[in-house]
Formats: sequence, structure tokens, C-alpha cells
Amino acid sequence: MRVYRVKEKGPAQKAGLLVGDRVLAIDGIVANRQQYFETQFYYRLIQAAAIMVLDVERDGKRQRLEIHADIHTRRSIEMAYDISNLFDAIREEETFEAENPFQYERKDDIGYVKLPNFEGDTAEKTLWKVKGSRALIIDVRGNPGGEIEELLRFASYLEKNETELFTETRRGKTEKVNVKPRQPSFSDVPIAVLVDSESASASEIIARHLQLSGQAVVIGDKTAGAVAGARFFQQHIGAEPAVFYGAQTTVAEVTFPDGKDIEKIGVTPDLMCIPEAADLVAKNDPCFALAMTTLKSKLAGNSIPK
Repeated sequence: MRVYRVKEKGPAQKAGLLVGDRVLAIDGIVANRQQYFETQFYYRLIQAAAIMVLDVERDGKRQRLEIHADIHTRRSIEMAYDISNLFDAIREEETFEAENPFQYERKDDIGYVKLPNFEGDTAEKTLWKVKGSRALIIDVRGNPGGEIEELLRFASYLEKNETELFTETRRGKTEKVNVKPRQPSFSDVPIAVLVDSESASASEIIARHLQLSGQAVVIGDKTAGAVAGARFFQQHIGAEPAVFYGAQTTVAEVTFPDGKDIEKIGVTPDLMCIPEAADLVAKNDPCFALAMTTLKSKLAGNSIPK
């Protein structure tokens, strides 16, 4: 696990954490792939920490950093109908979206789209911006998924004929989920899909679908393995002033045309690519460079580089 980004003037930067540092442990919990999401969930949602102790490795040397959280004082009692906190939440969400925008560009006649999520219709509109490209890079690194309807709309621009995307099995019901082709079509262009360990749900589905169909080469790290269909059940206590709560639970199993379920397994890339510390410090993107090289080779009629 390496540090990809440090918030400017934030607690981590003040503590001396640097981009490229390898995280060995968080408060004594070994930092590995198996425990990463559980640790993140615990500290973000269940038990926020005033002090977090990180064991990191930098230039081959181990050191310990104490990160002291920014403390904000608030009223000890808050009314449920006080909407001032709602605007704080909106501002926080807007800041996150500004830091993780949808992106597109064309370089050497190869289109590139960066999709931070599959919410609304922005993913497909981003794809329209690079229509006419001779090849396409779909970047879903860090994409946690989103709406299945948007995934289907996005995937429809990549198909020549109606195609099965996956089979969904719910309690007492099994049905195939198909994609119908739309224009502008990218069905005849070589595609590279960039993924990482935080690519989950809808982003994993599109990566695995294109990999199975032979339409794309998948590049990056193994994905999260979180493709099962989930539903949020919302409840509340009270009427006018109300306290809302809820639970999200799995309600459907997703299997692909090859009969396999990748829940808790993830998508294994065709070409593994994980940036090194030096790449992160220099702000290089070796995986994007590998995707460009791969697509240029395919356009030239050559085999995929190893």
C-alpha cells in the first residue's frame, strides 16, 4: 500500500506523510489488501480517531508518524430539523467531485475517458466527447460503481449487437441483463480499461465484460471484488423532527456469461501495472503509458506488449 495523494495543508501533510510512502500499519493493524477496506470503513464511519499512528517505509527505512486530526467544536445537542449541517455535507460532496472530475482527451487519435463513478448520465456524455477516435482508454481507477442504468447506457456505445452483460439472480428470480447498441459506436475500436484495487461494482462489471468478450485489454491492479447487487433500506424514528438510519445489504448475485461470479475475487488484469514510489513522486502514470503503447501496437497490427 502506497500513498497516492496527500491533502495540501491537511493533518497528514503536517505530520510529514509523503506521496510514495509505503504504509505498513495503521494503529498497529497490518496494512494489506485484505484489511484495507475494513480499516477504512472503521475509521471513516464507525470510530473516527483523534490521533492515527502510521508505520511507513521511505527509502528503505521504517518510521512512525502520528497524525493528529483537525478538531472542530460543535454543539453538544443538535436538532434533527436543523438543516445547517446539510449544507456542510453538500459542500463536502462538491469538494470531492471537484477533486475527482470526469475527464476526456484525445492524443495520437486515441480517446481517453476518466470515469470517477457511474452516476447520472455524465459517463456516457464524457464518452461522446471522444467519438471518432481510432482507439479508446476507459479509466475506472478509483471508481466505486454507481447506477446500473448508467452502466448499461455507457456499455451500449461499445457494442455492435445486443449482448448479455451479466445474469442477475435475486430471491426466486433469475434474469439476463442485456445491452443494446447505440451511436456513436466504439464497437470496432481497440479498447484498454485501466483498473485498480478501488475499482468496484459497475466498474468491475464493464472491465470483466470487455475482457471476456475480447474487446479490451485490462491493465492495472486486481479490482475490489464487490459486484453483488446491493440495496439500501432506509428507516426513520419520529415524524416532524426525525432521525434517519438504514442498512445496505446484498440482494442479488451477479454472474458473467462464462458462469463465474467474481465477488470477493475481483478482475485480474491482462497486464499487471502498479506504480512505484518514484512514479508517484514524479507524478508519472506508467499504467496510462502502458495503455497507450498497447493500443498503438494493436492499431499497427502488432501483438500486445508484455
